[in-house]
Amino acid sequence: MDFVKKHIRTLFVVVLSIVATSVYAQEPTDKEIGFDAEVIKKEMYASGTFMNKSFVDNQLAEIRKQMLERYKLGLEKWVDKQLSIINPQANKGLDIGIGTQTLSGGQCELTNFEATNPLAPWELKYNIPNASGNYAYLTNYTSQTGITGNSYSYQSEQRYLVGTSTTITDPYINAVAQNNPQLNIDPNIDTKFIKIGNSGAGYKSEIIRKTFTINSPDDFIYYNYAIVLQDPQHSLRPFFSVRMYNSSGALIPCSQIIFEARPGIPGFIETTTGSKIWVRPWATNIIKPNAFNVTGSVTLEITVTDCGAGGHFGYGYFDIKCKTVDDMIQVESNLCAGSNTQFTSPVSNFNSNYHWIIKNSAGTIVGEVDGTAPVFAFPSAGSFTVTLQIPYFTTDTGCNIKSEFTKSVVVNSCPDLPCQECSSFNLIRGEKYVISGWVKQRSALDQEIQVRTYTGSYIQVSFEDTGNAILSTVQAVPTGEIIDGWQRMYGEFTVPATVDDMNITLKNTGTNLAYFDDIRVHPINGNMKSFVYDQQTQKLMAELDENNYSTFYEYDKEGGLIRIKKETEEGVYTIQETRSSNPKKSN
Repeated sequence: MDFVKKHIRTLFVVVLSIVATSVYAQEPTDKEIGFDAEVIKKEMYASGTFMNKSFVDNQLAEIRKQMLERYKLGLEKWVDKQLSIINPQANKGLDIGIGTQTLSGGQCELTNFEATNPLAPWELKYNIPNASGNYAYLTNYTSQTGITGNSYSYQSEQRYLVGTSTTITDPYINAVAQNNPQLNIDPNIDTKFIKIGNSGAGYKSEIIRKTFTINSPDDFIYYNYAIVLQDPQHSLRPFFSVRMYNSSGALIPCSQIIFEARPGIPGFIETTTGSKIWVRPWATNIIKPNAFNVTGSVTLEITVTDCGAGGHFGYGYFDIKCKTVDDMIQVESNLCAGSNTQFTSPVSNFNSNYHWIIKNSAGTIVGEVDGTAPVFAFPSAGSFTVTLQIPYFTTDTGCNIKSEFTKSVVVNSCPDLPCQECSSFNLIRGEKYVISGWVKQRSALDQEIQVRTYTGSYIQVSFEDTGNAILSTVQAVPTGEIIDGWQRMYGEFTVPATVDDMNITLKNTGTNLAYFDDIRVHPINGNMKSFVYDQQTQKLMAELDENNYSTFYEYDKEGGLIRIKKETEEGVYTIQETRSSNPKKSN
């Protein structure tokens, strides 16, 4: 029995040792959490912070603690914890002290930044990194409300600034946004926006918050943001976030976006100005609280931070506006059954996969189209609804939130109007055709002067799809000899499969006068002849062969045929001439 007890004790000790070893092995190493004491020290010194050994040791311990927590929780949960500490009132469902504003059917009064005192309606919350001689990260916060003017600074350091693309320039965004220089705001928003934070590093972070009330399921907000984050290449990176809290102060699931300074983030570009700086030019997102099953009030919170070691900066730009359903779903005012109608909507940068559903008055789906500007033909006259579905962009995983916007439209039975440019001429899609014609040029200064070389005159054939986008363009240019002042134009084209309209244009881009004649289109594997008759005598004046060369017929005063001329590549030749006369009677 003692032998058994002895071995049981031994087994227990071994198992306990294995468990202890396993728990110890789960603790991540400094390398795994991205902590390098020497690198952090250099960053701290570079930030200009006054330090002694005791301060450095304490600061390193705090930074390692933050990195370990960041590693264990992951970005989203770690940010959630930090912001919950910063904004305890958000978890208590309290008003932020400056009153709420109301959304009503999209016609809301949520203040943007166009007012005389654009900061006044917002809560500005920022940290003071060196409070009590401590450079703690994401602590020591204070709030300001009712701020007058266009900016707010703390200890001569500007933390918030409202301006325009003219008054605010950004070297980092300008370096990557070559087609949209500086900070040209989306015209669907406004002209003014707010800059949150600045390019001076030092443990700083800034927040703006606003609470608004939801009165209608159609309420929604349209906002823009641009971001500049410097990458320290450790885990306490600068980050930018947009978050929504419900009336109970809880974070609304799937509502947040969080970006941190690191490679591989969609939409971000590394600048050539500065070191390891990641830029997101203007992007758009659309909030419809109803899509999150939220009622009552909603608090919107935008945060941007420096890095946790004090040596790298982060800042961003933001603008916001309430929109109506008419803004989101734009349709022509006069709709006709059977005619192509284009739907348009502002583009959300991360979600261009808009889905449109069209229903008749009975609620039956009569069509579905995709895209930011699709085309649809209503099958009949009557009342219809057009519903737009837009996936909400979030960095949360496992989310499938879609905002829906519905607009009622009336489709008329429009009478067919006479077409000024229509005929029975109709080409077959996918088939190949020939276009030819003749052009003559004369000097614009003196029309008696024969131009020796024809340039700038040609026939252009272009094809458009239902959205009026050009599918292809072909030019028939003058070639060959100039014959009696005329030069032949020739071209070949294939009709695109998705063509909706075809345009034939006679072009003259030169300085000479140009005259066009005998324009013809026919299948490439077919022959065509055309005939010219005198309108008064109805006699045949010319016949154009399959190559668009003419045979001319000349008549005398009595109407008798006297001469036939043939046009060739080398010139005009007389191929037949006839002379006849009536004998005179003798006396």
